[in-house]
Amino acid sequence: MAHPDNTDDAIHTGILEAQIGLVERRWQALQQASGPGGQLLLCGGAAPALLDGLQALRAPGTVIHEPELVLRGLWSCAQARRAATSTDREK
Repeated sequence: MAHPDNTDDAIHTGILEAQIGLVERRWQALQQASGPGGQLLLCGGAAPALLDGLQALRAPGTVIHEPELVLRGLWSCAQARRAATSTDREK
């Protein structure tokens, strides 16, 4: 991350670094409570910036980026509803 040289960039950088710090702190707490392992799933518009900042957690397979998670969920629901409708028609 570049060092900000104006107010807008400083605000953006501060918010992003606070989010990264929160994710790292919660991850460490979960690791202590549950033991090592697990995965962190990131989605949403800020996910790429968070991925860049979460280098400490970047062991292979630890951080997963699913940019279309909501759309995949909607697709899955639509497919299940379609299958249920087809089954109802066959009865």
